[in-house]
Amino acid sequence: MINPQWIMDGVYAIINDPIVKDKNKGRLHIKDLEHILLPGKRFPKARHVYLLDLMQKFNLCYAALDKRDIYFIPDLFEDIERDFEWDSNKSMHFRYNYDDFPPGAFITRFIVEMHKDIQADNRWRRGVHISNGSCQAKVYQAFRRNHIHIEVMGTKMERNKYLYAIRETFRRLHNPFPELQIKQEVLYKEHWLDYLQLVKLEEKNKDYYHVELEEDLPITDILNGYSTPKERKGIHKTIRIFLASSSELKKDREQFEIFINRETNRLHEEGIFLKLELW
Repeated sequence: MINPQWIMDGVYAIINDPIVKDKNKGRLHIKDLEHILLPGKRFPKARHVYLLDLMQKFNLCYAALDKRDIYFIPDLFEDIERDFEWDSNKSMHFRYNYDDFPPGAFITRFIVEMHKDIQADNRWRRGVHISNGSCQAKVYQAFRRNHIHIEVMGTKMERNKYLYAIRETFRRLHNPFPELQIKQEVLYKEHWLDYLQLVKLEEKNKDYYHVELEEDLPITDILNGYSTPKERKGIHKTIRIFLASSSELKKDREQFEIFINRETNRLHEEGIFLKLELW
């Protein structure tokens, strides 16, 4: 039986270790636990991997893809965005508005969930640059605002597909907190619009006259820039495929990824999304 206090004490010791926290900025080697969790009956060496597995399960850390003994803790990352080439003007814009609730815990857990897509270590405490191979996305918490912004670059179909995968991840993260009033918003002519309100208006075949823009909004055209009609009608289906392979099968794995990506492109308009999980 798991002792919650044992878990809390172990996690607390790890995230407050001066070397991991201040010097390494969230980078942890499994051998570091030998001095962080002092040898003894309470935290024997044989239980170190188990504690790290629990931290991964609760989205507190993730293992490096190329070095399995290295782990990263997003809550301890530097709070400075790295310089990388990005053009927001060429991106699709979507955001979550958390009103008066600070969303920091959601963005760090999102980084853990999507760590396999991180590009060139472009991640910081409040954001991450990711790619699925077909398009790129920048997901980050707004400075001094309780918003999480999602910017996606690529073709329309590829953007919509990747946005769907990103939103599915946030849905899972949001599900345990039904009491939170989280708005989903889309950008149209420099104005943020309530996405779910637009979906309801489309469903009821109602018009929406925007006073500031002085125009009747092309609701379906706006929504099609972010999702498919089947997704909005709730008949979009996600199929998760788990793939485990060794480094010796890297070429075969890459070919399988290409195949899944092609099938996803073909099935997306039919309301089916294939999500490949690499182990």
